[in-house]
Amino acid sequence: DLAYSLGEGLVSFIEKSLCSSEKRVSSLPAATDAELTEQLHQFNCGENTKSHGSILEEILKRSQSVPNNIAIEHDSLFLKYNELCNEARKISAVLISRGLDSGDRVIVCGQNSAKLITTMVGVLLAGGAFVPLDPLLPTDRCRWMQKDCNPKFVFIDSSVDPKVFDEDTGSELIFLEHIDQMIGLVDSDTKLPIINSTDPAYIIYTSGSTGNPKGVEISHSAFANYVFWASSFYKMNEGEGVLLHGSISFDATLTTIFPPLISGQTIKIVDKTDDPIRGLVEAINRERDISLIKLTPAHLDLLNSAFNKKIPKKRVRTLILGGEALKSSALEPWLENNTETKIINEYGPTETVVGCCIHEARKSDLEYPTIPIGRPINNTNLTVIDDCGSLLPIGVAGELAISGAGLATGYINQADLTESKFVSLSESCFSDGKSSRSRKSYLTGDLVRWDKNGVLHYLGRKDDQIQLRGYRIEPEEIENAINAIDGVDFSAVTVFENHPLDIRLVTFLKYAYDVLDSMSFREILLESLPSYMVPSDYRVVETIPMNTAGKIDRKALKEMAKIKHNNCEDQISDYSSSSILEQIWKEILSLNVIPSNTNFFDLGGHSILVIRMSEMINDRINVEIDPIDIYQSPTLSLLSTLVAHKKQILESGFTSKKSQRRGASSREKRNRATIQNIQAS
Repeated sequence: DLAYSLGEGLVSFIEKSLCSSEKRVSSLPAATDAELTEQLHQFNCGENTKSHGSILEEILKRSQSVPNNIAIEHDSLFLKYNELCNEARKISAVLISRGLDSGDRVIVCGQNSAKLITTMVGVLLAGGAFVPLDPLLPTDRCRWMQKDCNPKFVFIDSSVDPKVFDEDTGSELIFLEHIDQMIGLVDSDTKLPIINSTDPAYIIYTSGSTGNPKGVEISHSAFANYVFWASSFYKMNEGEGVLLHGSISFDATLTTIFPPLISGQTIKIVDKTDDPIRGLVEAINRERDISLIKLTPAHLDLLNSAFNKKIPKKRVRTLILGGEALKSSALEPWLENNTETKIINEYGPTETVVGCCIHEARKSDLEYPTIPIGRPINNTNLTVIDDCGSLLPIGVAGELAISGAGLATGYINQADLTESKFVSLSESCFSDGKSSRSRKSYLTGDLVRWDKNGVLHYLGRKDDQIQLRGYRIEPEEIENAINAIDGVDFSAVTVFENHPLDIRLVTFLKYAYDVLDSMSFREILLESLPSYMVPSDYRVVETIPMNTAGKIDRKALKEMAKIKHNNCEDQISDYSSSSILEQIWKEILSLNVIPSNTNFFDLGGHSILVIRMSEMINDRINVEIDPIDIYQSPTLSLLSTLVAHKKQILESGFTSKKSQRRGASSREKRNRATIQNIQAS
């Protein structure tokens, strides 16, 4: 069917080129008239629904309709909707009394908490735009973003050092813990400003190809389109609450904050731990009817491992995955075991408000290596175009262009970049195929194709952008930071999949000194880059491959990354446990030397590699080590002690491999017991 369709498209293209008065035949659509009609009226368009100017009125209504419903639950705190709305109003009064004007920006930086959420709502009520920053971001990066967005206020909690933010910028620094004292000094009846649909609601920073992060500005109406859709589609009013565990710097986290608030649902905040999944596992075990959880595919792998792929069947109503390509194998434990959980693959760049395309995964999807991204949400258009902006036939790969109600305003302080990414496409891509008008669209740089059923499939990137563990990373930003290090003449960064659970950033560089200390490099880079952007693999080269345009040849760079700079694939036989452990670390981290008291994560390890290490230890040493054990014993010396202890118990006859796999052998039970032991201590 696909071959026939492509043949028809070619014939149609030739006929149009012969009959057209256009000088450039490349501007003619390659699709047939029938395919154009099918795409325009069945595939491209999400349902047209009522537009909303803002979410604020709906949140405030909750204080009247469900005043005693719990809005936020965290650490024995239960904040009701009437309390949340009253406090948010008072915070807005504080901001207005201190000079906040409509459109002013306000940084909020702190751990997930009721106070943090209430402050974000208060900023919106006051007419400001909140700028969420993770408290774990490097100081240099926070200061750069502070200077770039020029906030009127900076809210921080006690977990953040005030020195992280520059006092000379003119921003007023306010501790979240001091808000209650400030509220008593203002008139709580302060008149709230009128919010226009085009006013900015928030700004979120993403990696930038210019060497610095770029701020994406989202209007109230664009934000409202997603929030109201998500509240309805995900049935936020059903179940007992939504689990909030992600970083506020990651726009996907907004799904578990604002759609619940307009639905009168409870936000249950998961405590942060060194283990990125432990708190979530504990919450799933504790709760009985979770409305929604949102994860990246990388976190899903960890969750599956923590439950030993024995997923609780009736505890999660909806599981949303987003941020990177979703491998079907990660969904097997959920789909094969009939968990009754609705699983949604949600696609959407930050520039189109969290999510603009969704696909509900089914068992039939397990036949394919990756899960489709699906169909557009309400008031959204998705088009697959060629380099000239013309629609492509069904089945043909092209760039995804997005238009509609959820489009960002653009990038702050980067007019040229906004102009190049938010373009005017012919209205013929969206309506009757004949219109000469144009429509603003965002060029994603993502390669996709429609299948014959009108389902969109993600194929990869058109440009050099890297997608890694839920983050979109511009390699130029990392290279800019590396090139600033003393002794580096040039560098080039790529991504390399050493193993399905080991996808890492690799840096090739020309270095002026004889010895390359990768640990020192990491420490320097962590001063300006978040940890997920710091490469774990550094290789010294004399030259970097370049293309005919004089730019880095990224394709050749990926081929170079496949060549291992050290050989750690030898089989292991007569080593002691500690020697085997050391060899495992070398393989996983691609290092020649492992300091015994250096943290695994400081050497470039990450959550996905924890799973691989656990599996390798279990296979090679015949000792059951769970991912949570590695988080609690993150150095080679500590882990060696733990392995030796477990091995001694096995060899002493107190337990056997067979008994480990019965009863107490359930990994879910072991993880729960470990968590309880940690809490008790």
